[in-house]
Amino acid sequence: DYYAQPVRLVIIDTFNKAITGANENAGQDMTRVLSRLERISETLDCAVLVPMHKSKQGDMRGHTSLTGDVSNVINVTKLEITDQNGRPIRTAALDKNKDGEGGRPARFVLRQVVTGMDGDKPITTCVVDKPNGDDDALTREGKLSPPQTIFLNTLKNCLDTDGTDGPASLRVSPHMNR
Repeated sequence: DYYAQPVRLVIIDTFNKAITGANENAGQDMTRVLSRLERISETLDCAVLVPMHKSKQGDMRGHTSLTGDVSNVINVTKLEITDQNGRPIRTAALDKNKDGEGGRPARFVLRQVVTGMDGDKPITTCVVDKPNGDDDALTREGKLSPPQTIFLNTLKNCLDTDGTDGPASLRVSPHMNR
């Protein structure tokens, strides 16, 4: 009631900080933790998001109940590629969806933004952004990727200098002809 808006999401960052003293590999400890998270969700009628870090090998850490006894698991992976600005591209994939289908992984990058100053030192955070030059995303959105745009412009230039209009039987839009 403090903000006159209902709570829709509680983020507990990170899981390991929140369970200080509990053993993430012990089923009994994790059952107790998951029960408390569920109580928060039910009491506030909201979703609870708890980021967890993977092992050095890239695997989920902890007891199997951490993924088995929850409704959704979103797996974030850092790819070995960067966008045109040199930012590492990551994917977020819905690996588990208790009451529905999984989804296609979404690509994103983190963009650093300044939120304030601490003396002469900037205070920063990251926001999720679309990768620059993400050909898959451009194709999904019905836009041309950079290589496709270059090809189309080259083709148009060739037609403008050396080509002829297509036959009327092709029913090509007038703006496609020279």
